[in-house]
Amino acid sequence: MDKDKVTVGEFLDVWLRVVIKNNSRDSTYVSYKGYVKNHIKRHIGSVLLKDLKPIAVQEFVSELVSGGKLSARTVGIIINMLKQALGYAQQYELIRANPCLKIRLPKIQEKGVRAFSATQQAQIEKAVLKSNDNRSFGILLVLYTGIRIGELCALRWDKIDFYNNTMKITRSLKRVSRDNSTSKTTIIECEPKTKKSRRTICLPDFLRDMLKKLKSESNSDFVISMKSGKFVDTRTMQMLYKKLLESAGVEYSNFHTLRHTFATRAAELNTDPKTVSETLGHSSVAITLNLYTHSLKEQKQKMMRELDNYFKQKKD
Repeated sequence: MDKDKVTVGEFLDVWLRVVIKNNSRDSTYVSYKGYVKNHIKRHIGSVLLKDLKPIAVQEFVSELVSGGKLSARTVGIIINMLKQALGYAQQYELIRANPCLKIRLPKIQEKGVRAFSATQQAQIEKAVLKSNDNRSFGILLVLYTGIRIGELCALRWDKIDFYNNTMKITRSLKRVSRDNSTSKTTIIECEPKTKKSRRTICLPDFLRDMLKKLKSESNSDFVISMKSGKFVDTRTMQMLYKKLLESAGVEYSNFHTLRHTFATRAAELNTDPKTVSETLGHSSVAITLNLYTHSLKEQKQKMMRELDNYFKQKKD
């Protein structure tokens, strides 16, 4: 590679093929390849690698933000990816300095975590138990284990230990864009989100008993499966979930709300954060604390009722 003639786009193609493809999850490679093709190459791909300056990268950030199509979080991922790649270029003396080191990224607006109330959860569970579709059981499984939708769809029977009441999470299904295209997607099986996501989860007795019954009726290697025995696509699972919420009379909230609900119920039961964090597969307890140390409206009202009673009892 001639460092005086190679462009940013050409270098990134080599970096993706040599470094990322063989050392990262398939989903990471597909995502990065899409970011390079659809964003970086369109804006700064033709710039000679040796001539790329911080001001050009900062202008690239501004263009991504002003377009309004990408979130601040996605822009951050793209620039951090570019910083990683250019760090590799610097290491091999293709450039003198990394032009991404002092780039100002758009501020990410943190969204509040939404969880179903205890009443809504009871309605959802009732709808699951009434359902004739065995795939609906997956919703109950998430409510009481907090696993991600991809982990649910990839879960196989050989990962359920009925003797020890445990469930191992080792794989995940993910729908990804082909080269980040909006029209063509594919399902891939990959490693879970982080190293901590590979975990063993203890099961409550009622789930173990329901899983035993489900297995006796199953013709598949997958815990949640189609009638043919094939795995359930994450998109199919989301559609099924949406219909079940309608039948339960619960306002729609995305599938991840089930995971938040598990964490919220655990917090309400005063479960220690480390146990919750390990069950959820978070990379650190800090993430768990930042996301789930909130209170639902019902809990706030309960606290105020108790304080009201405390005040009135003193007056009596």
